[in-house]
Amino acid sequence: MPSYSSAERDYNDARTRVSNCRAEVDRRSQDLQGKQAYLAEVKDPRNGRSSKTIKNAEISVKKRIDILSDAKNELEDAMRRENSAQSRLRSEQWLSPWRNCSKDQR
Repeated sequence: MPSYSSAERDYNDARTRVSNCRAEVDRRSQDLQGKQAYLAEVKDPRNGRSSKTIKNAEISVKKRIDILSDAKNELEDAMRRENSAQSRLRSEQWLSPWRNCSKDQR
């Protein structure tokens, strides 16, 4: 089993988090689309839905918009962390050949 540095582990964890956040944004987006479709159906006067049903559907859509917004914010945060972890990893990889050298060899 290979030994990973702290920077490699952080980067791999960050990539996993970004992937999970993207999947969550996709799920939340699909959920919102479904609720919006339901709202459109409920608002159609031919379906004869009550004003309470319409109001509840509107509230549901607003909640889904907030949830999707939170998921997108979390994705943005995860992407920033991934970029930071990638920078640390690149720095570590760039410096690694010189770490084990004596001062004379540098």
